[in-house]
Amino acid sequence: MQNRQKRTVHCLQILLTITFLCMLTGCWSMPKEMYYSDFDREQIASIDVYDCSEEVNHHQSVNTRTLLDRNPLFSLDDSQIDPFLQDLSEIRFYDEGGLLIGAVDPSFNFGKWVVKIGFTDGSYWYLSDRSYCAKENSDGSGSAQHLHPDSEEWEALIKQYMP
Repeated sequence: MQNRQKRTVHCLQILLTITFLCMLTGCWSMPKEMYYSDFDREQIASIDVYDCSEEVNHHQSVNTRTLLDRNPLFSLDDSQIDPFLQDLSEIRFYDEGGLLIGAVDPSFNFGKWVVKIGFTDGSYWYLSDRSYCAKENSDGSGSAQHLHPDSEEWEALIKQYMP
């Protein structure tokens, strides 16, 4: 009987250890949504669109640094920026929320279309059709949001401005 109790205690210890490790390496996100409608037009220097559909592994081959080294598929001219910002402000970006277990950061899953909004101070916003929207400051620091738009709305926006 005593061996059975020891095994039960040992199994409980293992289960608690696994649960604790999952808590340390996972994250919880609450459902949220936002609209990118507060960009100051006077501060925007450029808007570039990238096609990342040919990437085999978005997590490793494309990130904000490698995008800076690529040529965009197209760039908006000055006359297109205001209408684009207005159309962008009507697209809802959202995150359903949930629990991510494991040391996984889905930040660099850009998806097919990435829009880089460059500002006069040298900072950038990256918006994409997968779970990655980020701001990168001119000094290289930044922050990410795990938000994404409806894929069909996002693609329609991109195609509307595609030359």
